[in-house]
Amino acid sequence: MKKDEIKAQTKSLRKAARKDIEQSLIAGLKEISAKFITGSKKMDKKLGKQASKLSKVLVKEIKFFTAEAVDTVTEPVKEAVTPKPAPAKKAATSTAKPEAKPAIAKKAAVKKPVTV
Repeated sequence: MKKDEIKAQTKSLRKAARKDIEQSLIAGLKEISAKFITGSKKMDKKLGKQASKLSKVLVKEIKFFTAEAVDTVTEPVKEAVTPKPAPAKKAATSTAKPEAKPAIAKKAAVKKPVTV
């Protein structure tokens, strides 16, 4: 991908992400505010502005494309080769070690009461 294409695609992804974040914030804030405050246009407007500011800050932190991602996109995809599993070796029953016994749980120490 060319640098211009990456910039354009990143910009559109940021714009879409910002709108999604903003809408979900507004919905969540309205739901919470409805429990405590009676609905008003003034409060809805404030919630919308604050959600817009917060979504702008959050979107700035998102990394959409990195140099590594661009390199992987431009290179052709190679087919993955799966290695064949090695044939299982037969173990001799006479030389096999016995299985370990499960550990025995120790009893908890009894604490004596402290007298003052």
